[in-house]
Amino acid sequence: GNPVTWFDPVDPTYFPGMVFEFKVYGKTPAKVIKAAFQLRLVPAKPGVKPTEPDLPPVTNYGGLTPNREIPENGRVLPPEEVFQIRLSLYPPTLTEPQWVEVRDEKSVICAYGIIEYEDAFGRKKKTRTCYVYNFAWGGVITAPDGMILNPPGFRVGGPDAYNDAT
Repeated sequence: GNPVTWFDPVDPTYFPGMVFEFKVYGKTPAKVIKAAFQLRLVPAKPGVKPTEPDLPPVTNYGGLTPNREIPENGRVLPPEEVFQIRLSLYPPTLTEPQWVEVRDEKSVICAYGIIEYEDAFGRKKKTRTCYVYNFAWGGVITAPDGMILNPPGFRVGGPDAYNDAT
């Protein structure tokens, strides 16, 4: 999900955020053990287009806050259940200089994290994901059939290790 806006100097009480949705596929339940995600401003990797976050190539989720909706013993989800991770921007508002860095592609708005779960057979699994926000600077490009080719919104990004599932 995308926020209405990222920077609103008129309303300093507006806090942008987004939602990840995970779905249990198959015919057996899954038990979510742990989830930790963050939505934040990350320096852009120099010389890379489209703009990518300059994250370490090896994932490190130690500084991320665990999701409070998961009890200590985990949360069992039935087949086809959708599990949402709601994120607020950290820190909650962008300053004007930070907004200029995003506009100038020196920083990117990045959402990333990990969800650990157990399948019905007790096998431990992990899903890592990383998304960056595409502002479609310079205007939206439309194909002859009307399809938008560079829609504003989140797209998969970041190092390979941040987009992996076991």
